[in-house]
Amino acid sequence: MRSIIKLTISGDVFFFEDNGFTQEQKNNLQNMADIVSQKKLQQKISSEKELCLWFINEVKANLGINLEQVKVSFVVRINF
Repeated sequence: MRSIIKLTISGDVFFFEDNGFTQEQKNNLQNMADIVSQKKLQQKISSEKELCLWFINEVKANLGINLEQVKVSFVVRINF
C-alpha cells in the first residue's frame, strides 16, 4: 500500500506520495503550501492543475524535494 501525505493549498486538499518524509519535511511542505496559497491570491491562479504544478515546482526549487501527486479515485464523506 502506498503511503501518502495530505497538504492543503488554498482550501483545496492535495495528496502526494510520501517518500519517507520526516516530520520536519512534512511541516516544511505545509509551510510551502501556505506560501503558495498566498501567491495564488496575488496572481489570481484559478486552475487546480496549474496551482498543483506550481506548488511542485516551488517545492523542488526551494526544498529540493521531488513530489509526485497521487490521484484519489474515491472520497468517502460521513455526516453525523
